[in-house]
Amino acid sequence: MKNKIGIFGFLAAGALALFAVPFPGMAHAADAPKPVASVAADNVDITIYGQRYAQVQETRTVTLTAGANKVQLNGIAGQYRNDSLRVITASGAGTFTYKSATYQPANLTPERILAESVGKEIEVFQKTGAGEWVKGKLLTSNGGQVTLQLASGEVRVITSSDVRVSQTPAGLSNTAALVVECNVSVAGDYKITFAYDTNGLGWSAKHTLVYDDSNSKVESWKTTVNIVNNSGVTYGKATVRLISGAVVDKSSGVRMRGMPQMAPASADFGQSESASVESVGDQKTYNLPETLELVSGQARQVVLFEGRNIDVTRTYFVPAFSGGDESKQQSVSIRLSVDNSEKNNMGKALPAGPVQVYQYNQAGIQLVTGGDNIGDKAAAEKFDMVIGTASDIKYTRTQTSSKRYNAAGDELNGGTVAPVRPAPPIGRGPRPSPTNLGTPAQPNAVADEPVRQEDTYEVKVYNYKDNKKVTVKVEVYLPQDQTVVKPLVKKNANQAEATVTVNASGNSTVEYTITTNLK
Repeated sequence: MKNKIGIFGFLAAGALALFAVPFPGMAHAADAPKPVASVAADNVDITIYGQRYAQVQETRTVTLTAGANKVQLNGIAGQYRNDSLRVITASGAGTFTYKSATYQPANLTPERILAESVGKEIEVFQKTGAGEWVKGKLLTSNGGQVTLQLASGEVRVITSSDVRVSQTPAGLSNTAALVVECNVSVAGDYKITFAYDTNGLGWSAKHTLVYDDSNSKVESWKTTVNIVNNSGVTYGKATVRLISGAVVDKSSGVRMRGMPQMAPASADFGQSESASVESVGDQKTYNLPETLELVSGQARQVVLFEGRNIDVTRTYFVPAFSGGDESKQQSVSIRLSVDNSEKNNMGKALPAGPVQVYQYNQAGIQLVTGGDNIGDKAAAEKFDMVIGTASDIKYTRTQTSSKRYNAAGDELNGGTVAPVRPAPPIGRGPRPSPTNLGTPAQPNAVADEPVRQEDTYEVKVYNYKDNKKVTVKVEVYLPQDQTVVKPLVKKNANQAEATVTVNASGNSTVEYTITTNLK
């Protein structure tokens, strides 16, 4: 007994009305090979390049006849990138010759099933009278009507929404497919390994920290990746790799950021199995430790690695430039400094991504208290994260003076020049002629030109904690042409800093002067 497939039960629960679309007979050429469908992959390997695209590599086994064949590789991504198919290897009993490939969108619809079933035997439910299933050869299909030739030779036109066919016609699939044309010298099983690119697959990283302020430790550092599959197809038990570095995407003309280089796995880093790393040319890839099912339309979070008991240094600081009016009280910022080394229970290169910092309240609940965004971090690199501001430590910064001096060291009133000397008044002494009129004195360009400027600022830090003194760094932006900074300590070409300790419920002041050469 043949296996019956109900078209409308197969595609949707219940009956589905046919639309008024004529379907003439679609006879295939007698010598054209029927497509050999392949659905299940022996293995799937997915490499994801940031949030841009992914490369999918699969191995399929198909049974071919000697000569020309068509292989329909079902289950291809709906966002397949045109002209990206590469047949990597093909092995079997004879010689496999690849000729061409055609991308075919999903085409399994009631209309196509009926169109491909013209000339074949089907069953249609006739609703007239008591209702019955009528079997016959399909002659035509037009809208909700089908024309059948019964075994007796009778021809019936039946209006029905319920149709059954013995099997799905060759060439139809409810997923996108690649139809590969090839020749083989000997009939038998052939194993084909191929790869293609698809949009709609991407990943991003996130870092979650549980921070204990009392002992300056990160109790838990968990790095996860979120893999989103909007490619239009589900991949089951796929080996997933995440590409590192910047890779040129020739099809779109852009460079794509992936994950950074990873150091070898450290035994002290984490409780779960970490991703491994390998070099591919000048790029690095993370190999996730377990195969994954990536369901179409879903996002999946995967732990990349986890670390515990990581020492950090917390610093309260007045930012070098806040971008606002600093004459009014503002909160100081908080910085966590991290040594990303094996001795500090880390030693992994970290992917760029957002950081969320959690701390426990008195009830033992983890609450978000800060966050940052970090770039790619190398193994053994030391880096800082500005995780937020302190609500009970404030500061003000005001400019108290700005002075200019000439080369002789004299203070200038804003750098103005000497006044012009007037001519003698008329009636006192000889009347001036056009040739002996008094001439204004010219400014002394050397004596009156400012050569340096001194700007003095006052930073006042307020500690509203009633039970704890705090130490605060005061950071200062330096112009490129500055030469003297006092009493600050210069950190680099554009920044200097001072340190101030403020008692509980107290305040402290730092005054500094920046000297800038104007010549």
